[in-house]
Amino acid sequence: MGLFSKKHSIGKTIAELRKEKGWTQIELAEKLQVSDKAISKWEKDSGAPSVEFFPALAELFGVNIDYIMTGKKVEPEIITMSKIELCAKNDDVDEYKKIKTQLSFKDENGNNIFDYIFKYESKNLFKAILENQSELESFLNSKKGNVDFFEKFYFLRILCNDCSVVRDLVRLEYQNSTIDMHVGSQSKEIGYNGSRWVSVPRRIVSDRILDALLYNQETSSQIKESVTSNIHDGKSNFYSPSFIYCYLIDYAVRKGDIKTAIELIKKALIINEENSKISYDGSRYIGFVDIPKSTFDILLDNELYDLVELANSVNIIYKNRFINNMLYKNNAYVVSEDQKKANIIKKDKKLSSVEKEILLSIHDGIVCVDELLSINDFKLIKKTLNEYPIHIIEKLYSMFNKKEWKQLFEYAVDTNDTSLATAIVKRNIEEIEKSLLSYWSGTKADNLNINKKHLYINENGRRKDILPSSYGVNNINRVKTLDEVIEKLNAVKQRIIDDLSLKLDKEKTVGDLTKEYFERELGKGNTDMVIIKLCVRLEAILRCDYHYEGDLSVMIDKYCQEHGWEDDGWGYSVESECVKYLQKLRMKRNNIVHSEKNNVDLTLEELKYCIDYICKMG
Repeated sequence: MGLFSKKHSIGKTIAELRKEKGWTQIELAEKLQVSDKAISKWEKDSGAPSVEFFPALAELFGVNIDYIMTGKKVEPEIITMSKIELCAKNDDVDEYKKIKTQLSFKDENGNNIFDYIFKYESKNLFKAILENQSELESFLNSKKGNVDFFEKFYFLRILCNDCSVVRDLVRLEYQNSTIDMHVGSQSKEIGYNGSRWVSVPRRIVSDRILDALLYNQETSSQIKESVTSNIHDGKSNFYSPSFIYCYLIDYAVRKGDIKTAIELIKKALIINEENSKISYDGSRYIGFVDIPKSTFDILLDNELYDLVELANSVNIIYKNRFINNMLYKNNAYVVSEDQKKANIIKKDKKLSSVEKEILLSIHDGIVCVDELLSINDFKLIKKTLNEYPIHIIEKLYSMFNKKEWKQLFEYAVDTNDTSLATAIVKRNIEEIEKSLLSYWSGTKADNLNINKKHLYINENGRRKDILPSSYGVNNINRVKTLDEVIEKLNAVKQRIIDDLSLKLDKEKTVGDLTKEYFERELGKGNTDMVIIKLCVRLEAILRCDYHYEGDLSVMIDKYCQEHGWEDDGWGYSVESECVKYLQKLRMKRNNIVHSEKNNVDLTLEELKYCIDYICKMG
């Protein structure tokens, strides 16, 4: 008889529903993207819609699929409300007082009065319950650790314009109060704002709470103003709600409300300027606004550099106020010029990825060699090293040589270098040069924090540091003029370029000469080829990684002299096996290539030893 019962006509149901909507068959056909003839067939029951049309028909007519298929309407569900839910829904305080249930009482649906107050936002009922402190305190203790409950609890307090809510949120963070105990340590995220040692109840101060504090028209001005006011606890301490203020700034920025963000940050600047004038001791909390890194990240991502500068000003005041105070962690986040420059470069669509990497490797005008070497372009690396300094003294030397006294003076002022600034003002060339040399061999050199490991040169096949004597290095560093320093730094740059060239040659040479390759060829019986190519790999390693020079024989001798020794277990150094086997490998290779008449016999096991040893060298 088909899919559906005779007693029900799907076509008739479709026709009735269509007419109720006031649609013609053509209009319904257009909505379903079928022909009007198809609609006509359905309504005459000379054909039925395929299954995939039923959801669309149900949605168009505002009924469920069962009704189209059976003609039976779903009976409305009868919802029974408990007395306490009805009180909450109607926000009826008098009716709730008549019930006289405890706050912890659960109705037949397993819910207590707070569940319904939160659901319906019953402000009057909530206020009435807050007045009964003794019962409320006991109930709140039972909710210890329930972060979701307390987030709703504080949110409703804001909606009810409970003026003490900000105070309690502050106490929640800074005191071991009853409220703090309710929340429990598990709900806290340590160091959210990146500067203070305290724990921050970030999950309780939710976006919903921040929105209510910032944008809700019903929230009283008194509550909003209390976010920027210090709170006295009645004893000896002041507690500042500045952590909430940080969240407000972050929330406005995340919402893209730049106008409000600017207003908040300007206010934060005033707060910090005022706090900076106050004398604090160790027992008092410092009420500074400290804008978190997450806020700066959003500002940078949206290229809001003016706002970054304004936010920097806020955190710099806090940073400077307690720069030498060990009582407070002084790591307020500040965006550096390098970070801004890097962000601008990353956002520049005109630059290629390689160009971006090169520009990002340059910090305050000095190229970071490690970052530069990560770029896979030898020519650009060489060009960059020739154009940019790798040490601050090169940058200063360039200004000195060009007599750019203004730029040099500005640098001295920015870095608090009074001796250099004084020498420039007096135009004392000898003193200027002496002051500049202190960046190489004096106390200023100790501040060098970039390219340290690269500052050495090759002399007679050996590496020697050229760092100044303050680093405990030999007399090679006791330079007397700026020209001598620059000469040594140029030698370092050339060595970096030469090393990179050798490394690229090595990679090109030994790329396929892996342990697996040698073992595979050995298995095929290609012993002579394995010996020759293994020596090729060894020569590339000794030349590139060990910076040896000369032919293979000379380099192997040198390697064996420096690395061919091991402890015999009794504290004596003895010649290791590698010396004998590497020398035998070299002689065997010469025997194959040059037809030397030597009676060297390299066994298969010895050759396997050489393969394993050389492949582990590099």
